[in-house]
Amino acid sequence: MYYKQKSLFLVSMFAVALLTSCLSGLEPIPNKIGDLDLSLSIPIANAEVGLSETYTSGIPTINLGLNVPPWAKYEYIYFTDSVAVDLYRIYENSNDISYLAFVINIWNEFPVKGTLDMYFTDRANNILFQFNAINVEKGNVLYNGNVVAPGYSNSKVVFDKTLIESIRTAEFLVFQLKVNLKDGNTNVFKYYDQFKLNCHLGARVDFILKDN
Repeated sequence: MYYKQKSLFLVSMFAVALLTSCLSGLEPIPNKIGDLDLSLSIPIANAEVGLSETYTSGIPTINLGLNVPPWAKYEYIYFTDSVAVDLYRIYENSNDISYLAFVINIWNEFPVKGTLDMYFTDRANNILFQFNAINVEKGNVLYNGNVVAPGYSNSKVVFDKTLIESIRTAEFLVFQLKVNLKDGNTNVFKYYDQFKLNCHLGARVDFILKDN
């Protein structure tokens, strides 16, 4: 009997010690839930550019005596597009936004460099915010047109409180791409209709959900 009671006592003490160790470091359970810090990653807009969507401007100035497509006789080819954006998920808690950043990722299969301009506009086409121009890296392409790897470029822009408010009424994101053909390999121009450039814009937003 003595050994049985001693065993029960030791088991009881072990259980108490185990429970105490499991609860150590935990704060007491509050009476109500306080403010919650939340973070969201949100896709904003995507754009895909192919040769058929580009256009030229001005007069031909390069490759004038060569057997190349007509567009390849211009120093630059251009692409412009406007994409509707929905920023509601960012601004539904706008009074409590603590951090807002936009991340731009670009994958370019064309074996030439370019420049991308992007800006937000409102319904009346007023420019609300313009991103700094992004240098677009060229893709790695073989002589037969096979893409070894697209060029990759990225940019991140962090908004302060003033900028956060400046795009509250944004409804469109405008892309303006300029591709430089001057240094392009003329033997690869015939494959340009196979290449694509993809641009993705996403947002990271942190906000505090208040317990009212």
